[in-house]
Amino acid sequence: MPESLNKKIIELESKFSILISKYKKLEAINENLKKEITDREIDLILYKFNNANNSNLEILSSDEKSKLKDDIDSTIEELDTIINNLKE
Repeated sequence: MPESLNKKIIELESKFSILISKYKKLEAINENLKKEITDREIDLILYKFNNANNSNLEILSSDEKSKLKDDIDSTIEELDTIINNLKE
């Protein structure tokens, strides 16, 4: 194999490796952003729930809010897993 071809292959492998690294960083950033959005959505839901003027609704204690948040997070994780499995 000519030397110039070997250099080109090495150069392309290097660029590909850099692209993979950038993709993994972006994927991690995206995951963090999804979690932030989910947390904000949960906070908004709880805020609206706590500020509803419906006499049938009781204001949740902090333990109940925490439990509700954990349940929602767990459900979201399960859905993400199912979606990822369907993509494969």
